[in-house]
Amino acid sequence: MKFKNKYYGLRHGESTGNVEKVIASLPENAKDTCGLTKLGKKQALETGNNNKSILKNAIFYSSDFLRAKETAKIVADLYDTNVCLAKELRERIFGDLELKPNYNYNKVWLEDALQKVESSYKAENVFNVLNRVLSLVYKIEQEHKNKNIILTSHGDTLQITKCYFSKINPYFHRSIKGIDNAELVSFY
Repeated sequence: MKFKNKYYGLRHGESTGNVEKVIASLPENAKDTCGLTKLGKKQALETGNNNKSILKNAIFYSSDFLRAKETAKIVADLYDTNVCLAKELRERIFGDLELKPNYNYNKVWLEDALQKVESSYKAENVFNVLNRVLSLVYKIEQEHKNKNIILTSHGDTLQITKCYFSKINPYFHRSIKGIDNAELVSFY
């Protein structure tokens, strides 16, 4: 599909969950908690200031999880624009690994590399993640044209989406360069 807009992914800045090294992927554990640290706020501000040509006149969409909302708001406020919250941009659900140490991500990523459709840990399948993000992208395509669209989200969600735009099998999302906290990446 040829897109009418240019899409960018913005990963949230460092969060308290990152510092605590815990997996927080469910709304009840991350929608109103696991916000940005002082460093995370600084990272978002730096990203906003260092990408003016992309962010000026951009349209911002964000996961409704606190860490992503805060990141998007910090950046969007620099350009006096609003942020549209979108559940489609939420963190990938990590099932049985919720609130466990973050080294457990590797268990799911190993299954992804093996292209397992159903996770042993009840983690959300990469294509479920991709389909929900693409449902938002298709809505955006109906509403906007020739705009820079900023999708503020989470590591796995953005890595999987980047694979789609790069024509890489989403199961191999860990084979591409990771997206750092508050990093802005192009999807086109």
